Amino acid sequence: MLEQNKATPNIENLIRICEVLNISIAEILEEKRPGKSIIRKEEIREKQYPDENMTVGIIDFKQENNCLEYITILPGEAAKREEYRHVFPETCTVISGVLTIDIEGIIYVLNPGDSAYIKAGERHCIYNTGDEKTVSLWSYQRIVEGNG
Repeated sequence: MLEQNKATPNIENLIRICEVLNISIAEILEEKRPGKSIIRKEEIREKQYPDENMTVGIIDFKQENNCLEYITILPGEAAKREEYRHVFPETCTVISGVLTIDIEGIIYVLNPGDSAYIKAGERHCIYNTGDEKTVSLWSYQRIVEGNG
């Protein structure tokens, strides 16, 4: 009856079901949001960082806390170069243009197809010193409450 959604268990039955399945009541009651399999370009949330000549498109499938960012940096001297330090590791791959990354004071110049791995806690800064826009794809795991 429960499997067919024709009955609702009382608390005692719910406790027994959890014991048999070796899971907590919280796991059963936890809201499961369906993730997405496809995100269209127009669904990407964009954040503008004009002082850094940067646009960040957030691609979040709502699947297992994995997240992608599609970062575009326009050429030209930025008003500021923001330094970042995250509690999670991240990777990036350059799609087009030239991306300059300063990781803990070491400067790397990445060309299309090049990739970088930045460890959790490493200070880093990204910018574009080239003549054309730079596009890169970043991957990381979001930190959510109860997930470290």
